[in-house]
Parts: sequence; structure tokens; C-alpha cells
Amino acid sequence: MINAGLLRHNIKVYRPSSIINTYGEKEVTYEFYSNVRASVNPVTGKETWINEELKNEIDYKIQSRYTDIKVTDIIVFEDKEFDVIEILDWDMKHQELSILAKERLYLEYVII
Repeated sequence: MINAGLLRHNIKVYRPSSIINTYGEKEVTYEFYSNVRASVNPVTGKETWINEELKNEIDYKIQSRYTDIKVTDIIVFEDKEFDVIEILDWDMKHQELSILAKERLYLEYVII
């Protein structure tokens, strides 16, 4: 069981949903799903060039109590957005999750 004192961050989980725009095209947007208490820690980082700008790519380890988070979800912490890469349920006991997430370098979807 994870120590409650370690869960000092409040993260927001957004889940994808499809809408049909005025042209009849399917668009993917993200809607708020839940607030979760978690521990957010950087794990690895590297620098890359995107559009002639130097960007930092940072992978994070997010630990929380067991909750319904999926790989298709987006996690928002402070002013950062994260794509979920991997979710681990230790010992399959449904008590705690370790989530490997990658920080988004640019805004790809509109969050409502």
C-alpha cells in the first residue's frame, strides 16, 4: 500500500471523446474525467530539435492509488500535459498504480 503522504500532487485525468463537426467529420476532443491524488516524479530526460527549437522530452513516473486510468487518457498536472505510455498494477491487487507518462511538447488536442 502506498503511503498517503507521498500523494501530494493533484492530477486531472481527461478521457477522449468523439464529436462530429459541422462538416460531418469525426474529431477527437478530451473531456474531464476525474481528479486523482498522486506522486509525480521525473525519471529520464533528453533534448530534441522540433521546428528549429530545442525542446526537452521528459518521462515521468506517476504513482497513485488504484483508479480507472487508461492508456488513451491524458494527465494534466499544473501547466503540463502528459501522454500515458504504460500502466502497471503491482501484484494485480488493484491497490496502487505506477504510470509511465511522457510530457507533451506541443498542444495536440483541445481540452474542454
